[in-house]
Amino acid sequence: MKFNFQRLGRPSIAQKLIFSFFGIIALLLLLAVLSYLRVTALNRDITLTNAERFPNIVLTHSIKDQLNTVTNTMHNMLSISDADDLKKEYPKLENSTRIIGEATEKLNKSVSTPEAQASLKTLIELRQKYAKYQTEFTKLMQDSRSEEAKTTLQYVVQPVYASYIEALDQLLAHQSSILDDASRQADKYAKQTELLILIIAVSALVLTGLLGTLTVRSITRPLNDAVAIAQRVADGDLTSEISTTSNDETGKMLNALKAMNDGLVTIVEQVRQGTETIVSASNEIASGNLDLSIRTE
Repeated sequence: MKFNFQRLGRPSIAQKLIFSFFGIIALLLLLAVLSYLRVTALNRDITLTNAERFPNIVLTHSIKDQLNTVTNTMHNMLSISDADDLKKEYPKLENSTRIIGEATEKLNKSVSTPEAQASLKTLIELRQKYAKYQTEFTKLMQDSRSEEAKTTLQYVVQPVYASYIEALDQLLAHQSSILDDASRQADKYAKQTELLILIIAVSALVLTGLLGTLTVRSITRPLNDAVAIAQRVADGDLTSEISTTSNDETGKMLNALKAMNDGLVTIVEQVRQGTETIVSASNEIASGNLDLSIRTE
C-alpha cells in the first residue's frame, strides 16, 4: 500500500497554529476598528447636534419670544397713564433688548450653513431697524407724546416687526430642517452600522470556523495516516510505501516511520536470507550424514 504525503504544506504545526490564531485576532481587530469608526462618526454627529443645531433653535426661539415681549410691552405702555407705572416698563424693554442682542451674537458665531448665514444677515439688519424705531418710540413716550408714539408703533415699528418675525420663522424652519435631516441620517447610519457589524461578525465566525477546521485537518489527517502506517507495521505488514515532502513535525514523523519501515524490511530480508542459508546448510549436513551412514554399512 502506498501513502503519498506531498499534499502537506511547508509550515510547521506551530506556525499553522500561530497563523490561525493571528488570523482570528485580525478578524476581531477588523470588527473592533470598524465598530469604533462607525460609533465615533455617530458620536460626532450627536455632539454636533447637542452643541450647535439644537442650541441654535433654542436661541432663535428666545429671540422671537423676547421680540414679542418688547412689542407687547410697547403696546401696553400706550394704555398706561400713570407715570410711575410707565417707568416700570422701560427696564422690561431694556432687558428683552439685551437678551435679543446676546442671542443674536451667539447665533452669529455658531451658524455654519450658507443659507443660515444669509438668513442671519437679514435678521441682523431687521434687528438694527427695529432697535432704531424702538428707541424713537421710547423717546416719544418719555416726552409724553403718546399719540406720535402710537403712530410710530403702528406704521413704523409694526411692519418691521412683521418682517422680523418672518425672518425668524424662516431661520427656524431652516434649522429644524437641518436637525430633522441629521436625525434621519443618524438613524440611517446607525442601521447601516448594525448591519455592517452583523455581517462582519457572521463572516468572522464563518472564517474562524473554516480556518480552524482547515488547521485541524492539516494536523490530524497526516497523524491519522501515520497511525495507520504504524498499525500496519504492528500487524506485520511492511509493504507500505511512504512518501512525503513536508518538513513539519508530521513530515519528520513520517520520515522516521519510513526509515523504520525500510529498516524492518531490511532486517526481515536479512533474517530470511540467514534462514535460507541455515536451511541449506542443514540439508547439506543431513545429506552428508546419510552418505556417511550408507558407506559405513
